[in-house]
Amino acid sequence: MKTNTETILVVLNVLVWIVFIGLMVEAGALIVSYVISVAKPEAAKNLYWSLDFMALRNSSLLVYSGWVCFLVAIAVLKSYTAFLILKILTRIKLTDPFKMEIARLMDMVSNFIVAIWVISILGRMIKEMLVENHFRLEISTDSGEYLFLAGVIFIFAQIYKKGVEIQAENDLTV
Repeated sequence: MKTNTETILVVLNVLVWIVFIGLMVEAGALIVSYVISVAKPEAAKNLYWSLDFMALRNSSLLVYSGWVCFLVAIAVLKSYTAFLILKILTRIKLTDPFKMEIARLMDMVSNFIVAIWVISILGRMIKEMLVENHFRLEISTDSGEYLFLAGVIFIFAQIYKKGVEIQAENDLTV
């Protein structure tokens, strides 16, 4: 019989797989809808998420492409972060949980979430410039939660690293 912690890790693994696949589909759908909208400009009226970037597309293909690239970059970073979390969940063993590889993966998750935060800040600045030029963008570019999440994960990674160091010292003294 599995312990509660093992059961929770299995459930989390399944949930993260679902999130990962969803984020990959989101990134792929954005890319495909962008490519279609470049070939057929009227497709920009109903992109993924029912986004209407027709005015932006008609105004400037370069600005339109930049904005869509921003959305794709965030989706790809989110999906890669989910992939790193999957790696953590599959490699962690409750019998011997403190491994430096897990600590490094946690650091990478924190770094990628900071990258998402930076891109979100840039996106908010671009969105404000576009709105000033009378373009209506109905997409949220909130970013504060990414910095908070990155900080929390970074703190956990540092605690985890300390656990690895303590375990290594204990292994040497035995």
